[in-house]
Amino acid sequence: MALIYVTYSQHSPYWPSTGFPGVSYYQNLPPWASCSGLSSLVPGFIGDKESAKTDIVKGVLTDEARVYTARMSAEGLAYQVKWFAVGTDGYDPAYPLRTLDPDSTDTVLGHEVRRKTLSLVEVPNLKARSFYCRLNPDDIEAGIGEIALFAEILWSPVPAEIGVVFMFALAHRPLMAKTRSDVFVQRVVVQL
Repeated sequence: MALIYVTYSQHSPYWPSTGFPGVSYYQNLPPWASCSGLSSLVPGFIGDKESAKTDIVKGVLTDEARVYTARMSAEGLAYQVKWFAVGTDGYDPAYPLRTLDPDSTDTVLGHEVRRKTLSLVEVPNLKARSFYCRLNPDDIEAGIGEIALFAEILWSPVPAEIGVVFMFALAHRPLMAKTRSDVFVQRVVVQL
């Protein structure tokens, strides 16, 4: 379980009327309370408070993406990572806090529940990319354990490949229950 430090003040609607303002205490919150994983503050991301807290997971480049990336140098092939998808696999069903190792040979998610356009892509250096995936409150209601990034081939020396969509990277995380009132923001970091 994640250890979360919580401070209440007298202006909080959760503050009991008979207590002292500013009292602090520790509370253990389960991962399905959206507290699992490492967190990072992203000031002003997408312009609202709800999306300022982002969980970070490491993505694994798929074998297919490695082939296309190698062809970029050799043949001039070009692709763009445009979408992300979330699914209900990726964790151990017997112990939902334990993630399963992503398989780089995968081409689809086990049980995809939603696909959307990426919110933001960062290029911190030549060997890594950060992809921000955001699900709004009304997007889905499901248990999320896997995230995949999908790319589209924009140019290829083989004309039939132009427009092909392939899984670029895959990341697993502990089970997180996404409800209709949650904003889900995930940062997937991929080493190239």
